[in-house]
Amino acid sequence: MSKPITILIPKVCPICKVNFIATSRNKVKKYCAPYCQIKGLVGFKHSEEARKNMSKGKLGKKKPPRSAEHRANLSKAHKGRIVSLETRLKMSISQKGRTATEETRAKMRISQAREKNPAWKGGVSNTNLRWRSGGEYKRWMRAVKKRDGKCLVCGSTNNLEAHHIKSFNEYPELRFVVKNGFTMCYEHHIEFHKKYGNKNNRQQLNAFIKHISARD
Repeated sequence: MSKPITILIPKVCPICKVNFIATSRNKVKKYCAPYCQIKGLVGFKHSEEARKNMSKGKLGKKKPPRSAEHRANLSKAHKGRIVSLETRLKMSISQKGRTATEETRAKMRISQAREKNPAWKGGVSNTNLRWRSGGEYKRWMRAVKKRDGKCLVCGSTNNLEAHHIKSFNEYPELRFVVKNGFTMCYEHHIEFHKKYGNKNNRQQLNAFIKHISARD
């Protein structure tokens, strides 16, 4: 029995304008490579009739929920996987121009809310944010900076911030006491918290001032 004859069909990619060869087996091929195909489909919309046909075809065909074992296996398979820059670019292009409906956005918010979010810490961040964005906290900051007028570490008058001598979280009764405030410039405030974290006290502050004085 003779083999079927393969016919070569010259074509031009509509995206990159490169000449390529399609065969009689894939004569409907329009793009030279998957990358151009993804780029060519950006903004593509199916007709209303096509959408209805696809919807009818999927009607009643719901995928069964994944078991815990299946999810664990998927997690193991993807652990440590590094997505190449080219793949990330393709993913970005394929998502360009897509907008989620309000209903989808609401579902996404619910799926990542509170305990379902891996970064959830029991509401501590929300409580701190409420306190720190309130009027009392802002008045406290202004009072501390007005009293000192400069960074008490280096003497700078630029980018001043109010620092809690005894930490905001550990001593809630001292949060808005002006005597518990200490003015620092942005740079030294960041450096202090990088060195000592957020559980602070007067001894740490004295050691930090001594360290900066000796260094500079």
